[in-house]
Amino acid sequence: MKKTPVMILFMLPFLSVVEIWASSNTSIKDRYDQLNEIYSNVELGSIKERREVAESLYLENFKPIIANLGEQQLRQLDLEYLFRAVTVVNFYDPQVNYTRDLRRLLEFLERKEFVKKRHYADLQKAYVAAGQFELARSMVEEKKLNYLEYLPKINRVNDLALEKPFILEFENSSLKQRAFEIPSQGPFILVISNPGCRFSRAAANYISDDVQFKKMFFKHSVWLTQPGGSLQVEQHKNWMQTYPKLPVGLIYNSSSWSFLDANLGTPAFYFFHDGQLSQSILGWSLDDNQQALKDALTDIGLI
Repeated sequence: MKKTPVMILFMLPFLSVVEIWASSNTSIKDRYDQLNEIYSNVELGSIKERREVAESLYLENFKPIIANLGEQQLRQLDLEYLFRAVTVVNFYDPQVNYTRDLRRLLEFLERKEFVKKRHYADLQKAYVAAGQFELARSMVEEKKLNYLEYLPKINRVNDLALEKPFILEFENSSLKQRAFEIPSQGPFILVISNPGCRFSRAAANYISDDVQFKKMFFKHSVWLTQPGGSLQVEQHKNWMQTYPKLPVGLIYNSSSWSFLDANLGTPAFYFFHDGQLSQSILGWSLDDNQQALKDALTDIGLI
């Protein structure tokens, strides 16, 4: 498989190796600082390495404390650093286990009357990043957190098997499930984009204005975005008005598509033929992409 790196957006800085195990007398703040250093260090060169180090630090230094909250004497500041630690590890690898720990901490903060608006905001972002959109929505409604982002209701398809990959598409003021898998036959283009990314918009502009490219992309491509801490509802609406032939859906669970792990920025183009990944182009630069697109489209039989 050929990869053509062009320009990577929103790329995290490279990192340096940190000590995995903290000593027994290290404070919660010191352990949090150690975890937070992963973002700025320079020796961990891949997102997989960062994720593994963050998870190891978290499981060793924070998980046992959170599992036994009621049995320990914790100051308000200790609880704050515990809460921040979960948001950090969830940043590297959003998953349900971390949102459960955040929820547990938030409920403990509520009982202690230490909870702040930012804690609810951080939990909502973690829910969204982990694909738990309905939990994020119900929290806002139950607690009347009107200052948080509005989240559309999900219209579920009754006969859609949840163990199979599906995406969510904006439909009026709600989200609708749609089964989605990489086609097993013929050419196909998957574009990981971001409605708020100016390079994604530049790519969509160029493709929409090119007589040759737009026919291929309108017919053979699907554009998706990986939700971070926000669904960017208004930006999705603006995108759909500007590029009605290139609608962007939401990836509900990217674990089925392991090749996405290499993507550190948007847009990213993945070119398939008969279900097999042929080439990828990461990033967008008009000077470099025209020929790269032609080569990739030729490779999967569209040119």
